[in-house]
Amino acid sequence: MGKPVLTLIIGPTCSGKTTLINRMVSEQGYTKLLTATDRPPREGETEEDYIFHSIESFDAAREDMLAIRTFEVASGAVYRYGVPRSTLEYLAQHRTSSVMVIDPIGAEELGDFLIPRGIDPFVIFLSEEVGTLMNRARKRSNESNRSIDEYLAHLDEARDRIFRERDLFNLVYIRGAFDLMFGNPISE
Repeated sequence: MGKPVLTLIIGPTCSGKTTLINRMVSEQGYTKLLTATDRPPREGETEEDYIFHSIESFDAAREDMLAIRTFEVASGAVYRYGVPRSTLEYLAQHRTSSVMVIDPIGAEELGDFLIPRGIDPFVIFLSEEVGTLMNRARKRSNESNRSIDEYLAHLDEARDRIFRERDLFNLVYIRGAFDLMFGNPISE
């Protein structure tokens, strides 16, 4: 079996989604598809990570986007993410093996758009032990104990959704499974 046309990576904050995608691109030749956001870049992020918009330019591009999601972060700021329709139409036309990070509901919406175009996305859920996720989250930003508690509650919600809707995922990797994953073809 060859590589899927589109692999979607889903997982909580700090689960290693970017690390996995970067390995898939560098080691297996996948093309990284970018989502758009109106949040400012984090330290070290570039236009190779997201399509960064201002609030105004995101509003202007909104009609060309699918799977738009709004997320509130610990600071109380609210940011939006979306997938440019033009990106998906290009993918449907050229069928290059591509990979993208998205949330579970967004994955379902992309499936609704792509399956009629002959692309059934391959979905991987990636996670880590809660302690590892918390350590990574603390390193990423200086969170208060309240926001850490909110983050833990969010992880519990995500885990509950995974077990309720397990049929959405083709693969579930937990606890640093990169080496296991790269020892086997991504498509299996």
